[in-house]
Amino acid sequence: MTMYTYYPKCRPSELPRLLSIGVMLGALVQHTDDADQVVTRAPDDGSVWDPIGAIYRETGELDAEGMPVREPLLDPDGAPFWHGNLTSPVHLYARALALAADRPEVAAALDDLRRLWMLDESGEPNAPANPARTLWEA
Repeated sequence: MTMYTYYPKCRPSELPRLLSIGVMLGALVQHTDDADQVVTRAPDDGSVWDPIGAIYRETGELDAEGMPVREPLLDPDGAPFWHGNLTSPVHLYARALALAADRPEVAAALDDLRRLWMLDESGEPNAPANPARTLWEA
């Protein structure tokens, strides 16, 4: 089975949109747990979902206890980015194109899909040069 690895990235305010696209395309599933919290996970198809959150880097300074000071990576407006990883048998762009003709909400999400899920111009996953975290090495 072919697996695709995605490195979604967004501002925290865009996270609901990123997750809703993943759910809409069947690459993620959501349910409400016993505490009424919405839980997002990978479907039972061999996928692995790794919601990383903000990525921090060391500043080169030490705090009063001698520990390295870390700060989040920020977008040009000063907001921290949210990051995740998804390895899935679902080719997101191909699935979106297949569904778009019959589902206007999928057609309307194509631009956000490319931007939030880090797809290149042909719809393929665009891996960063240095991923924050990898799920496994090939």
